[in-house]
Amino acid sequence: IAYRIISGDLNICSDNSHVDHATVNNSAWRNKHLRNAVFRGVLFQNTNFTECSFHDCFFVNCSFISVNSANSTFTNTCFKHTRNYSWISESESFVNSYYDNSLIFESGQSDEPCCLHDRCETSCYDDANVDYNKVYLELFYVALATVPGCIISAIMVDVLRRSYWLSSLLVLSAGSCILLLFFKTATLAVVALIVFSFVSVGTWNTSSLITKEVYPTELRSTASGILLSVARVGAILGTLLFGLFINTHPTIPILITGSCFVVAAICSLPLPATTRKTLLE
Repeated sequence: IAYRIISGDLNICSDNSHVDHATVNNSAWRNKHLRNAVFRGVLFQNTNFTECSFHDCFFVNCSFISVNSANSTFTNTCFKHTRNYSWISESESFVNSYYDNSLIFESGQSDEPCCLHDRCETSCYDDANVDYNKVYLELFYVALATVPGCIISAIMVDVLRRSYWLSSLLVLSAGSCILLLFFKTATLAVVALIVFSFVSVGTWNTSSLITKEVYPTELRSTASGILLSVARVGAILGTLLFGLFINTHPTIPILITGSCFVVAAICSLPLPATTRKTLLE
């Protein structure tokens, strides 16, 4: 059964593993023998392969930097959109392998398709093995979690002091982010996303409500506009940071997001109480 690895110790990968957008750095792989493994968007840096074998494996959009291999073989292996920037090895180690828009060696590599060509096209590049119905269903569950989140948030803002409720939601949002670092299966990752969707929608609703209540009427619309503008800037910066750090290490953007939630929770505590109070004119 194939399983997917997105972060953590890649030494746990075995036959039929799917490794997506990860970094293998300063690692030594010895006597590792893999079959039908898929490496997609993986950066191998300062890595040593010693007496390893890769059979019927796929490397898609991967990079090899300062990699050494000794007594290791790549048999019936597909390299697609993959580049070698400093890989010390012997071309004879690559047996009946297929290279598509890839540069593994400056010379000696074959451009002729091997017996894995068709499988490489379907399994690696076109994502034909992805169950999109399952993906859309999981996203539906994540979006559906916002419904009870909104209902409970609407009730709790009149029960607790709103600044305390907002701070609590921010801490829970940070916790659901951190859970992603420890969940290694797709099911647990979806559960963490559902929890995050459930609590994070309340933070937005509560922060919008507090913004309208703490400012007098003459500043209320301006304050709300500034809140929306800062939120959009934050969304842009978040997207840029994820793209910048995701190939360095997947945990970095998650830790950044969790840290921002914690800082926001601390800053929310001193906000004035507005529950059941007359708004400022």
